[in-house]
Amino acid sequence: MPEDEWWRKALFIKLLRGDSSDSVFSAYPGVRYEGKKCSIKAAWEDRLARGYDWNNLMFQSWTKLVGATSTGEPLTVEVRVHDEYLTNERIIDLTMQPAAVIARMDQAIDMTLAKPCPSAKVGFGFLQFCNQYDQPVLAKEANDHVAYLNAGYPNR
Repeated sequence: MPEDEWWRKALFIKLLRGDSSDSVFSAYPGVRYEGKKCSIKAAWEDRLARGYDWNNLMFQSWTKLVGATSTGEPLTVEVRVHDEYLTNERIIDLTMQPAAVIARMDQAIDMTLAKPCPSAKVGFGFLQFCNQYDQPVLAKEANDHVAYLNAGYPNR
């Protein structure tokens, strides 16, 4: 059974660890999920009280490489985990987007949902897919899968 706020915990971990596939850097490189000094798990469990474990993680500092000088020397700056965490939150957490951006995204989604779903040849295309990727079990269950592929999006 997943935790009540599993998605918040997953977001918290992603904000701390960053996301290399989206070019979002870690707020605390090398931090462990469970550890002796400070850990993601301990900070998560202490997030509401903002006690020792939360502060111990969030107010750690580390040296971040930000570039190089004209002579090739590394250019570094001292950063706090909390500041980097907040930067990642603005980048990753879509609920932190400005209201105008959220309204435009909702409008784009509503316009897409209003369009009729093109359902021609979905069954044939699905069987071609199964053949191309060697999926005979899916091909035997084609009617089950084609039913939801033809359904389109439900209106909100």
